[in-house]
Amino acid sequence: MKISCECGASILDHTDHLPNKGHIFGDRDWFSFWDKIDAAIENPPKHKTRQETVMRTRQGEPSRLVWECHHCGRLYLEDANHDLIEYFPVNKKYNAILDR
Repeated sequence: MKISCECGASILDHTDHLPNKGHIFGDRDWFSFWDKIDAAIENPPKHKTRQETVMRTRQGEPSRLVWECHHCGRLYLEDANHDLIEYFPVNKKYNAILDR
C-alpha cells in the first residue's frame, strides 16, 4: 500500500514491523478481543488444529490500521469502511508515536 500524504511525502506499507504503522482498538472492542484470546487459549476446540484456532481468532480481530507520515507527522487512520481519515499534529512534525 502507498499513501500520498498531503505534505507530498509517500507513506509505504510494504512489510511488517514498520515504525510508522500501528493498529488501533476502540475501547469497546479491547476487552472483547482479549476475551476471544483467553477463550482460544483456555478452551481450544478439540476438533480444530492450532492453526485453525489461531486464524479464527485473528479474523475476529477488531483493530483498524494507522500510519504516521515520517515527514510531517500526519496520522492516517482507517475508518469502518477502510477509507483514510487524516489528523494533523499541532507541532507539525513526526513524533514517532507508533514506534516504541
